[in-house]
Amino acid sequence: MTHAVRWTIVAALGLGFAACKSVAPVDSPYSTYIKNKQPTTVWVTRANHSTVKVDGPRIFNDTLVGAVQGQYTEIAMSDVAHMSAIKDDKTKTILAATAGGLVTVGALVWIFQGQGSSGGSTIPCDPDTPCGPGTPQ
Repeated sequence: MTHAVRWTIVAALGLGFAACKSVAPVDSPYSTYIKNKQPTTVWVTRANHSTVKVDGPRIFNDTLVGAVQGQYTEIAMSDVAHMSAIKDDKTKTILAATAGGLVTVGALVWIFQGQGSSGGSTIPCDPDTPCGPGTPQ
């Protein structure tokens, strides 16, 4: 397998996995979502309209705790106006799987084109006489 083919496969797989996710709004109550889904990252819009990325979010009592730019941070849930998180995107997953299938079929057609019967462009050998490249006719 050539170097270019390997990189193409790696890139296609990476894009395929990335295509299955998207950032989407979280339904309220936000604390229930965090407790049940345990996301690795959430984006919080505070009441003052500032947005922060919270890594490793957890809920303690009525407080969201996690790392904001690497620093431990506590945010009161009453200060959270909106929340988004990375979620599975079924539509993107279906599209990625379909595209992957089409690419696979296309690759197989390309690999196997020209294989098999050549439509009579070769002369068959008689089993009783030697033939082939370099054999006098």
